[in-house]
Amino acid sequence: MDLRKKFFLFFILVIIIPTIFMGLTLYTLMTHTLTSKYEDLVAENTNYIVSILEREFKQLENISHFFYSNEQVINRLTVNNGSKNDYNRVLYDNELTNVFVSFSTFDIFESFDLVCFFGFSGESFWFRSGSDFISRGGFKNEIIEGSKGKYGLYYDGIRNSIYSLRGNRKQLVYYRTIVDESYKQIGYMYIEMNPEYFGRVLNNSNSIPGASSVLVDNNNRVVYSDDISMIGNEYTEETSEAIKIERALRNGWRLISISPLINISKTYSSIFKIIILATLGTFLFSSLILWVITGRVVEPIHTLADAMDKVASGNELNMVYYNRNDEIGRLTSSFNHMTVRVKESYERDLSQAKKVKEADYRALQAQINPHFLYNTLNTLRWMAKIQKAYNIEEMLDALWSMLRQISKGNEIGTLGDEIELLKAYGKIQQIRYKGKFKLIFNVEQSHRAISCPKFIIQPFVENAIFHGIEPKKGTGVIEINSRIENSDLYIEIVDDGVGMLPEQVSSILNNNEISHTKEGLNNIGISNVHERLQLLFGEEYGITIESSINIGTRVMMKINFNETNH
Repeated sequence: MDLRKKFFLFFILVIIIPTIFMGLTLYTLMTHTLTSKYEDLVAENTNYIVSILEREFKQLENISHFFYSNEQVINRLTVNNGSKNDYNRVLYDNELTNVFVSFSTFDIFESFDLVCFFGFSGESFWFRSGSDFISRGGFKNEIIEGSKGKYGLYYDGIRNSIYSLRGNRKQLVYYRTIVDESYKQIGYMYIEMNPEYFGRVLNNSNSIPGASSVLVDNNNRVVYSDDISMIGNEYTEETSEAIKIERALRNGWRLISISPLINISKTYSSIFKIIILATLGTFLFSSLILWVITGRVVEPIHTLADAMDKVASGNELNMVYYNRNDEIGRLTSSFNHMTVRVKESYERDLSQAKKVKEADYRALQAQINPHFLYNTLNTLRWMAKIQKAYNIEEMLDALWSMLRQISKGNEIGTLGDEIELLKAYGKIQQIRYKGKFKLIFNVEQSHRAISCPKFIIQPFVENAIFHGIEPKKGTGVIEINSRIENSDLYIEIVDDGVGMLPEQVSSILNNNEISHTKEGLNNIGISNVHERLQLLFGEEYGITIESSINIGTRVMMKINFNETNH
């Protein structure tokens, strides 16, 4: 058996069998977790339905309590006492009917198929039916006997309606004692309630598809079930596989939620399919990895041989990366050491040649004597003065002053040096633009001695002149302001030029600045200044720009002057 077949057999034993075992284990765990989560969901839904039922029973209790000692009920049940007559009976009937109509907004009241009051004096009042269609005689005595010693709203079970026109339809029967102002019993209240009302409550409150609910009273009789034929019969548990959650209500009734497992069987099937696909995918992916691994065993040898050929031909000097402590790794390491030594020798030769060229260039630069420039400018200045060309004289004075500032080799100067440079530059541009702008300095004398990087203000003044003031109709003003807060120096450059759009501001700070023009004094751009300040002082320092069209531009420069003075 060759090496590749051995690798493949090892792969089957080490990868496939554990993968199948892990897949089956994962399937078991996921189905168990899913069933547990589904049980929690059914339980949560059952608790919610119980809270709805409790609210409905509370509403039923409140309605019955309203009539417990109601004045209209008392008047109606005692109408034949004393001097009361038939007129009063009709009047009280109307008043009591209006009371019942006012309760029609309650959903549970609409489920009352029959409500009657009867007093010990022989008087009675019927709502939603009449006494002419009562199918069971003597039911009043049944109520009296059954209600002895019972207080509040009393549930008497589920039975056929006493109202003959309803046939044998099952009804929930409730009693309640009626008392007068002195809490003396004067009669009873009899209620027949349609159990289908609870069916609507259960169906409307159930949020789990395929689940059903059974409501059982304290006599273990079915109050409501999806199987209508079970209403009124004794409840027996089903034997089918399902998740069953039972909750007790305060009145002794029970709610049983039933959710067949078939509702989540599709999910089980989907999980199984996913695991099968994942196992197959793992097998294919692992096979690919095995193929790559066998290739990688041989590939470093080919790579090393190719690199040696290139070194021998003198075309390339590339290192071979193989970070292992085997024989191939040792061979590769020796080759890399040789390559490094060859590269270092080659780079030394290049560096030496570059230094020679730089020395030649500096020697050429040194041939231009700066004093020659100063003497030439001074000669031109006296010639302009003799010929009374005062503008040229002023420009040469300003240029001479600027060159003197620029020729200083240090990177750090003072704010005063920057101002002198700006004055000279501003004088040249004012002559050129014939008083187009006015340059104002609001810098305290004490601030001028503070150290700061050189050439950081001029690019902004240049940008303000060329792109802010020059396109503007009429003259403009450029102000240079300074202030100190804590250990920071703030330099503000403000102009009332044509302003810039937000995208122009963004472009300036992203190496596309307008100040890189052919007419500029130098190529020290705005973004260059921003980067220099951040490199010197930190990310919280640098440049911020605010600009509005036809209003002007405000540049704020933040410098830590403690750092520059060190």
